Amino acid sequence: DSLVIVGNQIHWHKTMRVNYTTYDLQRANDYLNPISDHSYVMMLSGVPDDPHPYWYAQVLRIFHVDIVCPALNILDPQRMDVLFVRWFGGDPDEDYTSGWDSFQLNRVGF
Repeated sequence: DSLVIVGNQIHWHKTMRVNYTTYDLQRANDYLNPISDHSYVMMLSGVPDDPHPYWYAQVLRIFHVDIVCPALNILDPQRMDVLFVRWFGGDPDEDYTSGWDSFQLNRVGF
C-alpha cells in the first residue's frame, strides 16, 4: 500500500554504476553522471507490440532512500536507488521514417 522513507532522508550521489548485459550477452558496467556526457540512458519500454521498443531519458539527479513497507511486512530498511530523469519524447514528424528498413535512427527530443 505505501512505502515509508526511513527518517525522511534522501541521500544524494554524484555518480551511479550500472551493470548490464551487452548485445552479445557479455556483462559490462558503466557510470552515470548527471553533469557529464554519461547522463543519458535507454531502456526497454516494456510495451508489447510497440514499433519502437526503447525509452530514452536524461539523468538529472541520483539518490537513494532507505524504505520500509509495513503493508508487505518489510520492516527491515531496504535501500532503493532512484534516478530523477527527464524523459525524451518521439519526434512527431510523420514524414520522417526510421527503423531497420529505412536505415535511420529514431529521432527523439524534449
